[in-house]
Amino acid sequence: MRRIILSICLTLLLLSFLPDPLQSFHIKEIESIYESRPILDKIDPLLFNTSFLAEQRSLENGSVRLIVKVHDMERGFDAIFKLGGRVHGLSKRFNFLYAWLPYNRLYRLASFSSIVKIYPDALFHICLNESVPAIKDPIEWSSIEERLGFKVNGSGIVIAILDTGIDKSHPDLDDLDDNPLTNDPKVIEEISFVDFDGDGVADEDPMDHHGHGTHCASIAAGTGAASNGKFKGVAPGAYLLNVKVLSEEGFGYDSWIIAGVEWAVEHGANVISMSLGALGYVEPLAEAIKWAIEEGVVVVAAAGNEGFLGSFSIDFPASMDEVIAVGACAKPIFTIPRWSSMGPTCNWSLKPDILAPGVNITAARAQGTSMGYPVNEYYTRASGTSMATPHVAGAAALLLQVHPDWRQEDVKAALIGYARDTLFSDNYYVKGAGVIDVCRSILPPLLMYPANLRFGLALVEGTEKTVKIRNLTNSSLQLNLKVKAFLESGFRVSCLKLNCSSITIPPLGEAYVKCTVPIEINTPIGNMFGSIIAEMENAKCKLIFNVITLSVLNVTIKGLNDELGPRDALVMVQEVGDQSKYWVSYPRSMRGISMLLWGHFMPIPFALNPGTYIVRLLYPPFAMDSNRTIAGIIFSNLTFIEEFEVINYEIDISKLKPIKVQISPNAEEQLIPIASCIGMSGYAIKCHVTWQAKGKYDALRDKFISGTATMLAYVCEDDKYVSFFMLFEAVPRDFLNSSFSPRIYFIGWTDSDPRSISSLAYSIDELSEITFLYDTFSIPPFDETLLHGIYYCGQFGEYPIFFHVERPPMGARQTFYVSPEFEYWFTYLLNYLGAGESFMYSWAEVAPFYSPGQIIPWLLKPTSGERYLVKLPAPPIIPARLNVVNSSLFLQLPILEDSMENVILGHRTPTIEVYRNSEKVFEYTDLMHPEESFFSAMEGGISLCDLQPGNYAILIGENTCFPIYSLISIKYTLNYDPCLGDVLPPWLVDLDLSPYFTPGNFTVGLLCIDDVGIESVDMLLELYPSGEIVPVNLTSHENGFYKGTVIIPEDTQLISRACIVIRDVNGNALNYTIYNASMRTMSTFIQADVRYWISNDTITFNVTGRLFDEHGCNLPFATVNIYLNESYIGYTFADENGCFTYSFSTLCRGGAYSVTVEAPSIGCLKGSHTLKTIILDKNPPIIESIEILPESPFEGENVTVKAIIYDNMSGMGKVVLKYRVNNLNWTSIEMIYLNGSWTAQIPGQQAGATVEFFIEAYDAVGNNVKSQIMKVTFKP
Repeated sequence: MRRIILSICLTLLLLSFLPDPLQSFHIKEIESIYESRPILDKIDPLLFNTSFLAEQRSLENGSVRLIVKVHDMERGFDAIFKLGGRVHGLSKRFNFLYAWLPYNRLYRLASFSSIVKIYPDALFHICLNESVPAIKDPIEWSSIEERLGFKVNGSGIVIAILDTGIDKSHPDLDDLDDNPLTNDPKVIEEISFVDFDGDGVADEDPMDHHGHGTHCASIAAGTGAASNGKFKGVAPGAYLLNVKVLSEEGFGYDSWIIAGVEWAVEHGANVISMSLGALGYVEPLAEAIKWAIEEGVVVVAAAGNEGFLGSFSIDFPASMDEVIAVGACAKPIFTIPRWSSMGPTCNWSLKPDILAPGVNITAARAQGTSMGYPVNEYYTRASGTSMATPHVAGAAALLLQVHPDWRQEDVKAALIGYARDTLFSDNYYVKGAGVIDVCRSILPPLLMYPANLRFGLALVEGTEKTVKIRNLTNSSLQLNLKVKAFLESGFRVSCLKLNCSSITIPPLGEAYVKCTVPIEINTPIGNMFGSIIAEMENAKCKLIFNVITLSVLNVTIKGLNDELGPRDALVMVQEVGDQSKYWVSYPRSMRGISMLLWGHFMPIPFALNPGTYIVRLLYPPFAMDSNRTIAGIIFSNLTFIEEFEVINYEIDISKLKPIKVQISPNAEEQLIPIASCIGMSGYAIKCHVTWQAKGKYDALRDKFISGTATMLAYVCEDDKYVSFFMLFEAVPRDFLNSSFSPRIYFIGWTDSDPRSISSLAYSIDELSEITFLYDTFSIPPFDETLLHGIYYCGQFGEYPIFFHVERPPMGARQTFYVSPEFEYWFTYLLNYLGAGESFMYSWAEVAPFYSPGQIIPWLLKPTSGERYLVKLPAPPIIPARLNVVNSSLFLQLPILEDSMENVILGHRTPTIEVYRNSEKVFEYTDLMHPEESFFSAMEGGISLCDLQPGNYAILIGENTCFPIYSLISIKYTLNYDPCLGDVLPPWLVDLDLSPYFTPGNFTVGLLCIDDVGIESVDMLLELYPSGEIVPVNLTSHENGFYKGTVIIPEDTQLISRACIVIRDVNGNALNYTIYNASMRTMSTFIQADVRYWISNDTITFNVTGRLFDEHGCNLPFATVNIYLNESYIGYTFADENGCFTYSFSTLCRGGAYSVTVEAPSIGCLKGSHTLKTIILDKNPPIIESIEILPESPFEGENVTVKAIIYDNMSGMGKVVLKYRVNNLNWTSIEMIYLNGSWTAQIPGQQAGATVEFFIEAYDAVGNNVKSQIMKVTFKP
């Protein structure tokens, strides 16, 4: 998984730019005008990107998975608990709490003084895509061991493998020395931090069920026992710690990896090997890694396998300056694969640091796994920087065995300083220092610090650095210093000056060299890298560096106020006059692409060549934390930049032109936007930013009231290449929280010019209507999915801006209202139960609006005000016709479409064969369905053959995988004679063959056409289970229409085959056969029960029941839709016995809950529904009035008490009158309801007696209320 915030499309190339958590440099410390700034500063920017959180599995069911840094653990724990969160882990060392929290409580959590910072707990992934001798020559190594006097194999060193686990039973990893007489396991300790449910208990054991971790462990320290030493690791004498931080699926959360680093250091690790990564920057993990390095641990990480993305593709944590970043190369000649990630990093560091073998590496295979390409039972072959990293981890173990006092900077300096250069690349952002050479690094005469010297953006970060050179020998060293530098294009340049060209360093001494980047007229401009080489007698040492001398454009967003909340925005810079050159911001942080508008100045630096540029800003619509709805911000203006210049460029939002945008064109119902997009398109530039509500519907309901929003815009006159567009997806207010809305609106404008408009609006009549009826073929499918995409189609091409996946309720009707100038694409996927195979499913695809000639098949461009009605799907199915183009025979596309012109695609490719005079002249052999591979060259259809005189048979067969119309067989026969003038056989235009029938009269009809005239039309039906063949007596009507009626016997369950034969007067024919043509209808009945329980503020419903037909027989696998208060909740399926169950929860607010259980009318099922009403009444009855007759009774006179009492929610229960005489015991009388009031009598008493009484009323669910105590005194 990768951290992708938004996508930018450059021509046909889609590049993903990702946020880097390092703060933008040179931020002015000014007082914020955004009132919530201190709170917002505590929230990591990625937590505002809900698409990213969902992709990372960090946002589920309205709760977000977090890492919370706190001042005080106890107070932080208490704050999370009070807000309904749950802590599932912690790190006392770093004051981190790992927690789940309701997403809508983020701001409240940040407001607690005990909270320092809140981060998403996002995902990392494995970096997977005869190597030891390539980095450790065996002959030279023997000589080194002889000089040292001991065996150097990593003995005594502990390597922690943070990965998917280790199979410690593998022969290469089960024992330290493979001596059966000793008990010395190689894996000395192990632990698993894989905890999906966050209960503090590992959900997977430390065993490797993936294979990645075992492979990496054996590269670093395997003994090679299973191969007689052939596949021995780099440091076979080293111990291993098995730290499982990645699941068997190959991913893990930040919190797991932090815990793994902490545990590894506490359990004695000397080296940490991390063949994992994520694009971006994870501040909590960076803190843990820096601490590990400070504790003396060497940390090595994989650079990543995203090299095909080009620059800036180094994974985190390899992108950290402190970590040794490892790229991959191929042995033995050290070519570099394209997938090995390349630098610079987002803060302009030179990465990778080093290369190691990572292509086709054979190493241990975990038991029962198939990762990579298995070689045999014990070994598998795999490629990736994952494989290169443990080579370096093993090498570090060897260096630490010889130099136990070395730390990270020493190991890094030795590996970089003595790496072998590769002849296949001069790009240091690809190769780093080159390929590690352990033999040269193990006993170095000197080391240079820092081994990777970063100048970065020299105009901003400084032009002067100091290098330390350390003599490790007992002799003086005379050194000659040289600089070798290149532009990124490969040209040799001079960009770095040293204060000396030679230097003498005393024994075990140090020297310092000053390095300066001259900013002068002859200084080359660009992105440069190279090495500083220290030459001595019989040896060389080096460090690597990079320098960027480009000018800097700091873009500052100004003029925000508390009406705009923090949102991801896009700032772009494009050079004028050369539209092929295109820059986006690669600053110290990547806020240039994904920045946050906090309501204060935030500079965004762009590194540019001198020239004229257009600066653009896109701000996505609807910041949900604002006090008003913003329909987006667009800005475009010119600027000019000189050589070696730093310009501070301001975009003042407060001065932009407001444009009124009408989102609600329907006067009859208020619409609420739930997603939106604003973008631009032009020559060599396509980009957009989007926003989706992701469950923040209550805030939308409260804020979006007027139906309008304001767009802020400014575009300079010189911006001639770009047009702007915006699009909103909206639903009626009543369906805002429903998982299905019967009406969805897409309101948008293209090619808008903000310079000439003041408002944007549509009337409802200008929108197109596309209505879908979600039906099915005969019986309900196991599952169904609607995919629809919205495309922007401007003058420079088309590309998607929205994609949705929905599961509408079967039998429902849904209407899309769409504005002109956008195009729409729909695909409906149905999963059916295979016949007689309860757990085997097949699928078929229905694609509405087949539109030949489009770049994307089935792309619909609605006409303003047009209305479309589409039944999905809508049998029967019509076969394709033949066509002749320039004496060639073509089969038109689509091959099959239903009566609503939906394209039908089977799961398998069709069979298409053509015979001429019984000789096969064509066969369709592609693996892909022709409709799936549609392109403009196929507009005429599939070219079958050249037409020559003779007899032709064209055979077409397609398995649709539907329960009915399951197999279609088409046979065209024609006798081609140019003299006759009749080229084509008849074709079927329309077919009236219902997919459902009831016994009795069954009417069929068809429409067919031929160039020269129809000779005959015949039709046969085969009935199941009788096997009877029934002819249909078709009579001819005008204009080629034929109609007939046949009687279907009562015992018929299925028309298993329908065969239609149409002949023209010349003998050419169409033979069309449909298998499983029609199914008997069944009435559906429901028995259902709804139970519920309440926990805290949540009510959970459990719906159970049974489906059966009119004969009482169970209906297995039928669909059941569930609605709550008329809003669609979801669906389930009956099991093989017709029984179903479905549970769901919602917020308990009291009142009436209506649960509707529906078996929809779809296919051959005549549906029904049942309604269960549950009243959750928390309020007692209301006592409106009490009347006493008489008010002053005489001695012995009965007193009548009448009360008006009611309960509108659940109705009244019993009402009791309680009284006592002269303070004695209370007596109860049950009141009766008579003529609109509750009545009871108090018996007459002696004169002077005082009677006290009150009324206690109960409703139907037990809520009760008591009246005040009243008194009467009896008169003599």
